This record gives sequence, C-alpha cells and structure tokens, in this order.
Amino acid sequence: MEIQPAADVLQEFLSECEAKLMRFAPQNISNMLWACATLGVSPGRKFLAAVTAISLQQLHDFTPQAIKDTLWAMATIGYTPAKPFLQGASDLCLRLISQFNPQNIANAIWAFAKFGFNPGREVLSAMATQAMQRLPQFNSQNMSNTLWAFASLNHHPGPMLLKVLQRELVHKLPHFTSQGIENVLWAFATLGHHPGEETLMAAAQHIGSILRQFNQQNLALALWAFAKLGWRPHTSLLSDACRHALLTLDTINPQNLSNILWALATMEFIPPPMLLEAAANRAEQMLPDFTPQAMANLMWAFAAMSHNPGSALLNGVTDDVVRQANNYSAQHIAVTCWAFGKLEITPRPTLMQAVAGHLTQRIGQYSPHSLSNVLWAFATQETHPGTAALDAAALLVCKTLQDFDAPALSNCLWAFAQLRHHPGDALLTAAALHSCCCIDAFTPQAISMTMIAYATFDHHDVDLIQAVSTKVLQMPSAFDPQAIANTLWALALLEDLSPPVWNCLLVTFVKTAGGCMAPKQMCQIFQALLMLQLKPSSLPLFVQPPSFLQMCQQAFVKDMEASQGDAHQHDVAHVLGSMGLTHSVNHITNDGFFCADILITGYRVLIQVDGPHHWTCNTGQPIGPSKCRDKLLHARGWSVLSVPYFLWMQCQGELTLQQAFLHQLLLGYVDTRTEKCERCDKVDSTGRSTNNSNASTDDEACATPFLSL
Repeated sequence: MEIQPAADVLQEFLSECEAKLMRFAPQNISNMLWACATLGVSPGRKFLAAVTAISLQQLHDFTPQAIKDTLWAMATIGYTPAKPFLQGASDLCLRLISQFNPQNIANAIWAFAKFGFNPGREVLSAMATQAMQRLPQFNSQNMSNTLWAFASLNHHPGPMLLKVLQRELVHKLPHFTSQGIENVLWAFATLGHHPGEETLMAAAQHIGSILRQFNQQNLALALWAFAKLGWRPHTSLLSDACRHALLTLDTINPQNLSNILWALATMEFIPPPMLLEAAANRAEQMLPDFTPQAMANLMWAFAAMSHNPGSALLNGVTDDVVRQANNYSAQHIAVTCWAFGKLEITPRPTLMQAVAGHLTQRIGQYSPHSLSNVLWAFATQETHPGTAALDAAALLVCKTLQDFDAPALSNCLWAFAQLRHHPGDALLTAAALHSCCCIDAFTPQAISMTMIAYATFDHHDVDLIQAVSTKVLQMPSAFDPQAIANTLWALALLEDLSPPVWNCLLVTFVKTAGGCMAPKQMCQIFQALLMLQLKPSSLPLFVQPPSFLQMCQQAFVKDMEASQGDAHQHDVAHVLGSMGLTHSVNHITNDGFFCADILITGYRVLIQVDGPHHWTCNTGQPIGPSKCRDKLLHARGWSVLSVPYFLWMQCQGELTLQQAFLHQLLLGYVDTRTEKCERCDKVDSTGRSTNNSNASTDDEACATPFLSL
C-alpha cells in the first residue's frame, strides 16, 4: 500500500538525504530513488546530479537489484544521467548479467532505451541471451518492456528469442495491458519481425476485449503495427477501433491522428465518413503542431482513401509547405504532391513553385520513388516546374538509373513526356537498355507509360520495341483497356506496331472493355490503325466486332471536329490574305479524318499553325503526335508546312516580317514556279473538300485488308 506523504514532509526528507548523501551506500541510493519515482516526485536536477556523482564512485558495489532500481527510477523521473555514469552502468550490467532476473533485465534495458543511450552490441546481446534463458519466468510487463527496448535501441535480439517470445505472448495474453500489447506489436513491426498469423489473431482478439482501456497512443500504434506488418485484423475490430477513436478525437494529437489514418488506409479499410470529416476538422485545428512526416502521412491517407479533406485543410497544408519547405524532406514533398494529384485537386501555384524550388535545390536527396511521385504530380496537374527542375531530374535519373524499378522509371519517363520536356537522347537510350534488362518486372501499365514517352519524343529503340512486343504477345490478357490503347498508339506512332501485336491486343480490348469504351481510347486505336495502314503487310488486321472500327472512327472524327484554331491561326490566315493568297481555314480532308488549319486554294498545300503543345518545351522539337499527323496527311498527297508558334511570335506582329516569314515558308510550294497538282481539292465556302473522287483515291492508297473474327 502506497501512502502519499505531505509536501513539507517529503521536502524535509529530501533535504535530510541531500545533507547525508556522502554516507549513502548503493542500496540506500537505489531505495531512495525508487521511492521518489514510485511516488512520482522529482528531487530536482541538482540533487540527482549529486546522486549520480556519488553512484559513479560506488558502481562496483551495486548489486543487480540496486543498479536496476537506480536506472529505472532515473528513467521514470525523466532524468538522464551523465554519459560516464551510463557507460559505467552498462559495463556493470555486462559483468553481472548472469545474476540478472527477468525484472532486472527488463527494467535495465528499458531504462537505457528511455535515456536514448545505446549500451553497445555486447551488452545488448548478453541481455538477449540472458532473457532467452529466463523467458518462461518473464511476466507480461517484463516481455513488453524488454521487446520495446530492443526495438527502440534498434537492436535485433535474434530470431530465436523473438520466436520463443511470441509463443510466450500467446500464453500470457490475458495479462497484457493496453500499453503492454501495443508495445509488443510496435516492437515486432519496428524490428521487421512478423510474429505469425496465430500470434496476430490472438493479439487482435485480446485488443477487442480490452479496447475501452486503449488511449489514443495505444490505439494509434497498435493499428500502425498491424499495417506495418502487412496484416489486417477482422473488419469488426477495425470498425470498433474507428468508433473508439471518434470518442476522443477532439483531444488527439497530430502524430496519433496521422498514424491512425495511415494505418487504416494502408490496410485498405475505409472508415465511416463521420470519422474522416472529424479527422479533417481536427487536423485543421492542429496544423501548426504537425511535423512534416505527420503531415505527409495524413495527406497520403486521405488520398489513398479518396477522401477530399476540404479546402481549409488543403490551404493550410499548402501554406505550411510554402512556409517551411526547407524542413520537408524529399519524401515528404513527394507524398504531399502525390496526394494532391491522386485527389485530382489543383494545388495553388505557390505550392508547386515551392516544390519546384525544393526539387531543383535538393535534387540529390530524392530517391527514385520520391522523384517519380513528384514528377507524376506535376504532369497530372499539368504544371510545368521549369526547365531547371526537370533538367536536374533528368540528370539524377541518368546517374542513378540502376536504382530505378519499373514503376519509378515509367512514371518519370511518362511525366517528361506529358510535360513535353525532352530528357535527352542519352537518357532515353540508357533507359531503354535498363528496361530491356528488367522487362519481366514491367506491368502492362508501366509498359504503356514507357512507350508513350518514347512515342512522344519519337525516339526509336529497336531492342526495346522487340522486348515490349514479345512481352505483349506473352501476356495480352493482363493488359487493361487503357494500357492497350496507350501501347497500340505508342507503337504505331513509332511505326513499329506489328500486325500480331495489334491483333492480340485488339481482341483483348474488345473482350475487357465491353460497352465501356472511353472516347480517348477509341481515338488512340483508330489513329494506330491509320498508321498501321501506311505499312504494307501480307498479314490481315483483325477487327471485332464489325461495328467496332466504325465506333472508333466516329470517336476520332468527333474529336477532330471539336478542335479549334487559336489566335495565331487567324493571324496567319489574315497575313496570307494580305499577300493575295486565297485560302480556307479548318479544312477537312476528303476522308473526314483530319482538320488542317489552313488550305492554300489551288494547291495541295496545308499550313499547320502549331502551338506550344506541338513542341518540346526545352528543345523546341516537334513531338511524336505532330509528326504522326503530318505523316498521315503526307500519305494522302498533301504537303504539310508548319508555322511554329515561337517563330511566329518573333515577328512581333509586324506585318512585313510576317509576310516575309510566310513567303520563305511557301517558297517552292506556292509560287509561279510551282506546278499546281492536278488532283487538287475544290473547297466550298466552309472549307470542306467537295472533290470526292480524290478522297477515294487517297483512302485506297492506304488500305489494308480487314477480317472479322
């Protein structure tokens, strides 16, 4: 029975102790400190420093019980003694370890962990050996404290001890408190030791029986441990845990809140909307108290559960990242950006500017996974981070290419393509070689994203094409409709789509897509077919069902008709008129598949006024889709001339400069020395061709036989 003495009596006792401290023996010291710790009273740092100095002089006389009690008391009071004492105490523990009982072992190692002092591998290994011998005598608290300490000190005590401990755990589970079971699970997860299905099921059942006793930290770390171990408890326990968390959510701290949500998201358990909304509100209230790690985990969890936490919290997160970007690691930045992209929320420009600056200045800190997430976010948000940031990213990918797995590499390449930033032929060549070496690790999505990049930059790599084609033919059924459409489109743009690849992927597309065919996917497939028709082949191209090709064609035509010219197109048309050249705008070809910006009347000459999305941002090269368009028009007998927007802007609106530019562009195509094409289309007032005989000739020139399965 503990009796709490009056404050004045306690103070008188401590004063008396301080006066006679020099006469205290080790047992007196340990008893006095144990009493203070048990009563929850700290005698003050000055007094404790004096006790530490006296104890250091007498360490050789301390018994296992005395050193255990002294270390435990100081740790419980919250006082960390000087390093000489801790080193001397660890040496003493090593010398006396054979005499340590379970309580001595557990309390001593627990105290070292609380001090944040690692006594060294020799001492910890000796404690693990002694614990192994005495483990059947350990009670639940001894087991909990010992395992927690090993994990906190980042020392793996060996698989044998952990296996025996997990067996003892199952037998003694009814005696574990909420703190005890949480410590054990946290330690297993931190040490990377999976205790097995039986142990985890028993632990989960015990948690369910004492859930009311769990405080916020117990609950947060227990759920975190389950998630970290890759094990999901029964749905009923997770539902009960959510209800329990909701009861005290108004007092939860940032770390526990982020751990709970991260764990639930990792275990793919979506909590009730009420909990998510309350969590978002609570997080908004505590924003200044979040660490970057807790903030990143919170955002990741909301995104993984597809829950928009609301503009108030998102704006707060943005402000926090902008304000203290230097305190965010590369991983924190990457996860936060990924979350905005996953939630399809356009972040404020200030956030993306801060991220771009972070990426440029601290590029060396980005892992392949973090870099791919950041680039993916920029590409998804259609926000260009600037040439400097992307050049730094491309250089990092090139230097550390061997560290990139298939998802990270494909994400980076795809992002470069979406942002129209050419990463350099050297990187594309090296990435192709790396991809060929690990092609078996590429998922259909990774393959399609990678090929989109190579098609966008019109970079041909024979070995990569061969590896991808072989992979496709081996596992066509693994491709979903989006991956099929992307892969067919990319291979076609590279003029490397073979009929066998087309046939097997198209059959898979029709089977898997059913009636849910996205217009974009059908457009890609039809454009791939148009490119495939340019290459004569003795192999028939299969289309199933017969109406499928017609559906793709209609989607392609509809997309074409929706495209409209920009201001530059009208400027060019106006200048052509000032030069006395008759023309029409938005000219649709005979087959109805293409809408050219400008047709020069009387000639088979088309002018395409190509805006920014037709060029790479850093090198000014035409991208693959634009080249594909021109190839298809050229195959139909047209001469295609391009007016790059950046060259047109250099004319600065000066009519004479604009006329000179167009004169030079048309030289050799439209002048008195150029013989008009006898098959030239006639156009009506809308710009649509009326010479249908020419259309059939053009179409037949590109025809390839079709068979229906």
